[in-house]
Formats: sequence, C-alpha cells, structure tokens
Amino acid sequence: MLFGRRRRDSYVAAELERRIADCDGVCQGFAGSNPLRFMKQYAAAGLKFPVVTGETGGDDALLRSFGDEAIGLVSCCLYTLDLNTESNRAIRFA
Repeated sequence: MLFGRRRRDSYVAAELERRIADCDGVCQGFAGSNPLRFMKQYAAAGLKFPVVTGETGGDDALLRSFGDEAIGLVSCCLYTLDLNTESNRAIRFA
C-alpha cells in the first residue's frame, strides 16, 4: 500500500512509477477535486495500471469532469443516475 503525502500538490503518480514493479492495480481514495488532479497526473506519468476508486473518487458528478485520462477507471459506486434498472431505482429513491 502506498500513501501520498498530505500536501496539496503532492500526488502518488511519481512515487508509483518509482516504487512498483509487480503491481496489479492502484486504489485511489481521494475526494473533492483531488481525483481529477490525480488521474491527470497518473496519465501524464504514463502509468497503465488499472485504477479502482470508491464513491468519492468516481461518482456521477465527477465522471462528467474527467477526460480521457479516466478511461478504464473502475468506480465502486453503489448506484448511478444513468442506469435505468429496478435495483438502481430502488437505491436512488429509497
């Protein structure tokens, strides 16, 4: 597990490139606008490991703000506003 420093301008993309050789994926747990910044820096570093995130890192509001750097991002959100299924509606309107 690798944690970024707690400075606003420090993200883990450069550290990931330097430290990992046998990695299956990356889990990012940023919130607010930080997931956008991380994914841009991650893509700029040329890293290709799959990125998994929780709800705060890839919810519907954020997905509209991402560009191509987020292609392949896996979000563990419980629901989405854009999926019209019975189970999704049950969660949205509960």
